[in-house]
Amino acid sequence: KGIFNFIDGPSDRPLHYLFADFQNLIISDNALLGFLLNLISNLLLIYVIYLFLECFIKDQYTIFLILLVNCLFFQKIEIFQTPIFAIPIISYSLYLLCIIFFINYSKYNNKLFLIYSSISYLIAVFFYEPGFFTPFILFFYILIFNKYNFIKYLPSFVIFFLISLFYFIYRETSAFGYSELEISRKINLNNFFYGLIDVFHNLFGRTSIRIFLYGLFQFFKINTILLIIISVINLIIIYSLYLFYNPKYIYKLDKKFIFFSFSLFIVFIMPNILIGAMGGRHLIIPSIFISVIIVYILSKIKFSKYFFLFFLFLSILVNQGNSWSQVVATRINSEIYKTINLNENNEFSNSEVI
Repeated sequence: KGIFNFIDGPSDRPLHYLFADFQNLIISDNALLGFLLNLISNLLLIYVIYLFLECFIKDQYTIFLILLVNCLFFQKIEIFQTPIFAIPIISYSLYLLCIIFFINYSKYNNKLFLIYSSISYLIAVFFYEPGFFTPFILFFYILIFNKYNFIKYLPSFVIFFLISLFYFIYRETSAFGYSELEISRKINLNNFFYGLIDVFHNLFGRTSIRIFLYGLFQFFKINTILLIIISVINLIIIYSLYLFYNPKYIYKLDKKFIFFSFSLFIVFIMPNILIGAMGGRHLIIPSIFISVIIVYILSKIKFSKYFFLFFLFLSILVNQGNSWSQVVATRINSEIYKTINLNENNEFSNSEVI
């Protein structure tokens, strides 16, 4: 447990488990503190994505639309539901900060940004490894936006690849031989095809369809009074967006930025393809590219206003429905927990406890 298990040795995700232990110590089973942690970590993520977009887009209207689509991207809804997802949220935020700091380093030639960038990557990769290939993103950024000074940045790339190499050796040698714990996720090229299929299912296939249909179904099972209140709020939001949205105001997105965001998508999807599986949390950064593409397409469609509002309306319902199912599940878990605590000296079968 934690950063160091005195029996089995350190984990391949030392900062991950240190944070989890700290979270359990501070929050324990306090629902309010867990909610606040999840809220703060998600707000942090939204702000970091905003900072990333601002590196390429100076129009606040367009940034707002991309953030709006990204927040309602229901395939990654699991990150809003329980405090444990604060861990991937924080780690992906650190990977994005690494990229943002490096971009500022290339723009202003301030080595302090390079230091911030390398520290962000170092912390992030020992926190949660899906962003292991982030140095390739930095490499692509220079190739796309500053290729004539490429040689100048080679020493900078060496720093990040040395950090990657250090982590890779640490991981593959089980903490330099000090750990007997199994590696959390292992690369297996035999799973490459299954990884591609899983990515497809999470974005467009059965996983995505299940989340969509289940969310709509659960939305109409919300408590009647609460359902009426939420529906009124939804209509106010949609009407406000109807007045606010105009595709003519969407900033013309640079093709270089679109290509760069696509490389972001590929690099952060690749680890999941290599291990043969992925979850909604792994779409935190790849969903940025999808959000950018959706807004780009909307700017090209003549009657996009109604398509956009309908898309947002459905996305809101799906997210609210899935979230309500988690409220119900949490209530059930809470009652089971209380029952076990009150009867800890008695033996019950699973069915009796429920």
